Amino acid sequence: MPFVIDHTINKRDAILYYTDGVTDTSNALGERFDEERLIKSFSRLCQQSLKSKDILNKIYKILDEFT
Repeated sequence: MPFVIDHTINKRDAILYYTDGVTDTSNALGERFDEERLIKSFSRLCQQSLKSKDILNKIYKILDEFT
């Protein structure tokens, strides 16, 4: 049976789609970027009233600095 969530999306809401390649990224110490780190980064960036493309670019930068 499919998993369905019914949720209203408001004008200022943000959705982040990502693959496991993002959360499975690891640094030289073997630490994974993981979902918690991605959510914290995304939430912090959304509070800055940035455009979508700027949030995405900053997430790329965060990932790059992590690795």
